[in-house]
Amino acid sequence: MLINSIEPTCPVHQDSLSHLLQDIRSHQNFSSELLAPRFRFLIPGSPKVRVVKNLVSAAESQNLIQAVENLGFSFPTAFDRSVRACERRHTIDPGMSHAIMSRLSCYLPEIVNIDDVRWRLKRFTHHWRYVKYFPKGHFIPHYDGAKMLRYPLPAMTVFTVQIYLNDDFSGGETRFYADYETVRQASHDIPLGEVREFKPANLPTHQVKPEKGSVLIFDHVRNVLHDAAEVQSGVKYILRGDVLYEVLEEDVPKLLINAAIKDPKTLNWCLETAIKYGTRNYIGEVWVCDCACDGLGSIPQDKSSYLNTEEDASSQSSIEEEEIVHSTEKVDIQNHSTCENRRSLVPILVSGKRASGKDYISNLIYQSLTEKNLSVYRTSLGSINKRLYAASIGIDATRLERDRTFKESHRLAMIEHHMKRNAQDPEWCLRAVVTNAEQANAQILLLSDIRTRQDLAWFRQQFDEVVLLRITASDAARRARGWEPCPEKDSLPTETDLDGVLDWTACWDNSDFSTKGHALLHEWIENTVIPRIPLPNLQNGCLGNDSGEK
Repeated sequence: MLINSIEPTCPVHQDSLSHLLQDIRSHQNFSSELLAPRFRFLIPGSPKVRVVKNLVSAAESQNLIQAVENLGFSFPTAFDRSVRACERRHTIDPGMSHAIMSRLSCYLPEIVNIDDVRWRLKRFTHHWRYVKYFPKGHFIPHYDGAKMLRYPLPAMTVFTVQIYLNDDFSGGETRFYADYETVRQASHDIPLGEVREFKPANLPTHQVKPEKGSVLIFDHVRNVLHDAAEVQSGVKYILRGDVLYEVLEEDVPKLLINAAIKDPKTLNWCLETAIKYGTRNYIGEVWVCDCACDGLGSIPQDKSSYLNTEEDASSQSSIEEEEIVHSTEKVDIQNHSTCENRRSLVPILVSGKRASGKDYISNLIYQSLTEKNLSVYRTSLGSINKRLYAASIGIDATRLERDRTFKESHRLAMIEHHMKRNAQDPEWCLRAVVTNAEQANAQILLLSDIRTRQDLAWFRQQFDEVVLLRITASDAARRARGWEPCPEKDSLPTETDLDGVLDWTACWDNSDFSTKGHALLHEWIENTVIPRIPLPNLQNGCLGNDSGEK
């Protein structure tokens, strides 16, 4: 594959198209066109490739296509047409970065561990490519590159984000060769412009068929060989961006030691590439890209480097934040509250359909938090209602909690019981939960069954910060846990009312029963859920008293 030393080689424009997307930060009115997003891992047991369906509505997709068609495309001359046949509109659009991140952050890990160093989710690079594939348009097997930066902290892009804007064409699948292994080389050892072709002997192991409004997310640091299959008929449109992660400041010394003593072929982040604001792919090819050095993708090259002398580090602190990151205060995903009057109790609200594994995951979160000496009150709205319902008809409340078959036989009656109580006082159960948690002197309220927008709105009125987790699972996985489809139950507001909500704190696909899937779940709790809980005591490692329900 031919990659020149300078990329991109098509014009870069300042095009702001984010106004064509709905602002989902308002919790009042969600568009009926925004269907329930669905997240899954493409390769079982691996976090490298993720797919999110329904992230962008059909109307939004069409509006973006029309707008970029009016602006016009050009051919990217860095590639021979035998390698990549398409047209592209390369734009700089911080507004788009903010709009997409507000929807996508819940599907991205907050912390990733690369080269045994921790990196935190930062933002998009603000460079976006609208790509148009005509019939016979394609991109041969290749590896994407990670942009490596050095200022104000070492940073690099970790994920490619590819949004499919239409699906009225044939062919054009994105295909992955997960079993393909290539020879990795040290950065800068491969001559610039050298033709490198990857010819996998086997067929693709996995593929994604484009669906309008769906998003493909894949790790381009620990990369998987992939291609864009030839479009057979029609025209394919995608929107592509890169997600930037920044090293935790306390891990910078370790990063530099790695760069000094370890074999460059074994490292993913390269100091030499970062100094040049370069892009490096999985096999070691390096090139320079405007995304890293124009001040909108990252930071201008003429700024002093965080990795230079102490004098440089001292001088950089005088540069104002808005000059450093160009509107990143609005774009960054930093979930820590700055409100001094924030209530001490932090609610973690877990949502999901029947048999998705809400209780199981809530128990794992509870265990993780209490192991950190935090005081957690673990309960559910349903448990309060179950006790009252059981008492009202004279059945065993404990059996109602623990016996799924027995519980399902009473589910509709319990819901009716809860609705009657709510008709008299919609907040009775919510107040009881919070009161119990506060009386237990808990730091965290872990609620395993938030179900309606009305209840969610109440928590948002009571608390400055709410951690909202969404658990999904395939129908096959739910059946294996005892779920039996029932239209009457599955269409109830308690099952469907939170569908379409997009501003989750974090989401998890709990379909994988394997050992690897279990390990990924634990990793998600430790590296995404825990870091996003806005509790100073948790961030500072302070102690709390353990209490609460299991």
